[in-house]
Amino acid sequence: MTPRTWSLPFLVAALLASVVLTFTPAQAASAMPRIMLTGGAAQVSRTYTATAYDRSFPSGSTPRYQWYRGNHQASSGSFYPISGATGKRYTLRDADHWYTVKVVVKAVRNGYVVGQNDSATTNWIMYNMAPPVLSGTPHVGQTITAKLGIWATEWDTSLWWRRTGNPIPGENRLTYKVRAADAGKEISLLAIGEYHFPNGVHPIDRYAARMRMVWGTKAILKGASNGPGKLGLTAIAYAQGAPPSAARGRLAIYDGSRLVKRTYIQRGNKVVRLSGLRRGTHKIKMVFVGGSWFAGSRVTRTFTVR
Repeated sequence: MTPRTWSLPFLVAALLASVVLTFTPAQAASAMPRIMLTGGAAQVSRTYTATAYDRSFPSGSTPRYQWYRGNHQASSGSFYPISGATGKRYTLRDADHWYTVKVVVKAVRNGYVVGQNDSATTNWIMYNMAPPVLSGTPHVGQTITAKLGIWATEWDTSLWWRRTGNPIPGENRLTYKVRAADAGKEISLLAIGEYHFPNGVHPIDRYAARMRMVWGTKAILKGASNGPGKLGLTAIAYAQGAPPSAARGRLAIYDGSRLVKRTYIQRGNKVVRLSGLRRGTHKIKMVFVGGSWFAGSRVTRTFTVR
C-alpha cells in the first residue's frame, strides 16, 4: 500500500481549523478594561473599590469579583482567595495586616468567562492611624497623658501639643502639664504619622485629640445663724494657683434636698442670707457650677439655726 502524503498548505489549513473549533464564539476571549483599586489606602479598615477604566466590559457580560490575599512580598504564588470577598468593594481587616491584596475580575456571559483582568497588588497593609486618647484631669497644675494605638509601632510619628490650635514650644511628648495660660482654652495633641514604602508611596496622616482646660476649684462654705430662723453664709469658690477673686460661675444652695437659693459668684465669693428656716440643725449644701474657665465643686456643712 502506498503511504499517503500531505502537502504543507493542507497541513496548515487543518491546524487553523482545529484552533477555530477550540474557541467557540461564546468562549472567545474579549478585550477587558483595566482594573484600578480606588478610594482606599493600604491600611486596616479602609475600603478599596475595583474600578474599571479605559474601556467597558465585554458586551452582554457581567463582572464577577474575587479578592485575593498574598504574602508581605506579594509573591505571585502566594495569593489565595479571601472567603466571602466577592463584591466590587473590599474593606481591609485585621487579617490583612502585613499582607497584600488584589482583585481578579472576570467577565461572564451566558455562563462562560469571556475575559479576565487583575488589579495591581497593594502595598502591604498597615494599621490605620487613629486619634490619640487623652486621660487626666483637665485642670491647671494637672498632667494630661496621651496614649497612642498599635499603629504607632509602624508609623513614623511626630507629636505636637497645641493651645487653641497653635503649637506650644518644646511640648512634643506623651505628657503635658497644664499651666495657667491654658485655663479656659482648648489644648489638643496633634499626631502626624508618615511611612515610606519601597516603591515610593509615602502616606501621611494626622489626627488630633482635644480637651478644654479649666481651673480646678474647691468649694468652701462658712456661716452662722444671726437671728431666729436666719442663716448668714459666705460661699467661696477657691481656684488653686489663681488670684483669690478670680473664680466666677453659677451657685446653688440647698437645705437638705430642697433648693433654697440660686445666684452667681462674681469675684471668688458670695454672701448669701437665708431666712424662714426652722429652728435646729440643717445640712446646707453649696454647689458651685463653674463655667468655661472654672471647674465645678461642692461641699456640705451642718449649721444650727436659732
